[in-house]
Amino acid sequence: MKKLMIGTVVLLATTGWAMGVGFSLPAVTEAAAGSTVEIEVSAVGQGTIAGSNLSLQVDEPLEIVGLDLLAGVFAENNTGQIILLNSTHPVDIPAPQYAVGAVTTNSGTVATPGLLAKVSVLIPVGTPDGDYTILTQIPGVQGSDWAGSAVVDSLGAGIIRVPEPMTAILLLAGLSLLRRRHA
Repeated sequence: MKKLMIGTVVLLATTGWAMGVGFSLPAVTEAAAGSTVEIEVSAVGQGTIAGSNLSLQVDEPLEIVGLDLLAGVFAENNTGQIILLNSTHPVDIPAPQYAVGAVTTNSGTVATPGLLAKVSVLIPVGTPDGDYTILTQIPGVQGSDWAGSAVVDSLGAGIIRVPEPMTAILLLAGLSLLRRRHA
């Protein structure tokens, strides 16, 4: 019985060591047409990383208008960031729908988990209601990865939900009524 228990503990510990570090996005982010929403990208899993190459893509007509890789785990330990945003990139997708960023540490590594980046997404006026995907990869072209010894454990995917305009108006009206009631 002791051998079985020790073997199980060693197996579980070894499995934990083999795990990599992944990317995570919020499952659902609500945003109204005509607004810009900031979405946090996190590094998940236990590990150390020396840098990150982060590739992002959103569905049309949404547009990525900002990317900040110095907002999280690299904030105090970086050599600067390189951001390709609305620029020429050798991929067959419209420029506003993707962003690529890279950052490295200026000494050693940083520990995970934690906030990796903040991405700003514009929901243009007139965007039809529905669910739009945001990914931490450009499918078939470029994925996101880590500099250093960390293995990519998982890529992140999330939904940006744009409600129909009347639902958004009713939601705002309801919030103002609740505010008055509690005041």
